[in-house]
Amino acid sequence: MTIASELEARAEELEARALSLETEKRALEEEFREMSRRFVDLERQNTHLASLFVASYQLLSSADRDDVLTAIQEIVTNLVGSEEVAIYECDRSAGELVLAASCGLDADRLRRVPIGSGVIGRVAATGSSYLVTEAGTPSEECPDLTACIALRVADQVAGVVAIFRLLPQKNGFTRVDEELFDLLSTQAAGALSTSHLRARLGVAAGPSA
Repeated sequence: MTIASELEARAEELEARALSLETEKRALEEEFREMSRRFVDLERQNTHLASLFVASYQLLSSADRDDVLTAIQEIVTNLVGSEEVAIYECDRSAGELVLAASCGLDADRLRRVPIGSGVIGRVAATGSSYLVTEAGTPSEECPDLTACIALRVADQVAGVVAIFRLLPQKNGFTRVDEELFDLLSTQAAGALSTSHLRARLGVAAGPSA
């Protein structure tokens, strides 16, 4: 083999090695990108779980009705992203929803809502929550309303949480928000029900103490 042919063979060998290294580099880069995506997903899941834990803890640690109502408002403000919220309890005997607490709204115009009337009243009547998604359009009846969550104890609607305009930096609801709404639907209703029971037991036990 001549020196020229040896050099040519060596050059081809080096070129093949360079191509192999380039392929390995691209594979490593793709692996790194995939690991980065997984890390971001894990971070989101951790944030998601932390949000659900905080919300659940706030509700379960609330001892009386006012504490529960405050916890619901804080969940909506801090975790969902709205400072306009109204919390209603059902008065079945009167056939209406009665405003229990609110923030950022004109409470007088929202004081009572007939069950079955308007978006909020229909949520109480049907037990089906209302949610304006990115693909959806607000209700003409109540254009500022972005979500209305039925608070359920078993199959009974005990009240609703009406969420109006979102904070400017909030573009819409996420999957985490929807899971927070599911948590509110069950745990908030249970916490309110428990607070009422505690209040009744406290009153009943008072005279004999």
